[in-house]
Amino acid sequence: MCSRPVRWRVLAGLVCALSLLARTTVGQPFLSIDSPNVVVSDVKQAEDGNDLIIRCYETAGRATRASLDLGLVHRHWTGEFQPLEIKTLRVPLTTAGRIREVNALEQ
Repeated sequence: MCSRPVRWRVLAGLVCALSLLARTTVGQPFLSIDSPNVVVSDVKQAEDGNDLIIRCYETAGRATRASLDLGLVHRHWTGEFQPLEIKTLRVPLTTAGRIREVNALEQ
């Protein structure tokens, strides 16, 4: 099982998420986003559970629609970004829960 430091960086979060999921498919990306001006800046485990927290932001200063695909957990999210907006998404590791936007405190 992964140790759980206070803050994970992207690489540590991805490694831990992959070990938690243990459902890898050869050649399938863990995470992809279809908009070149939206960047995923952080992936970590939620502070109060096993959900994943994904932080992403718009970089070009223009409103954008972006789709995020989490191939390993067969989940998809589409949303609207305002110019330079930061979004925090909470992703349940089960397919039963929906991906939802939360605040920076993960609430």
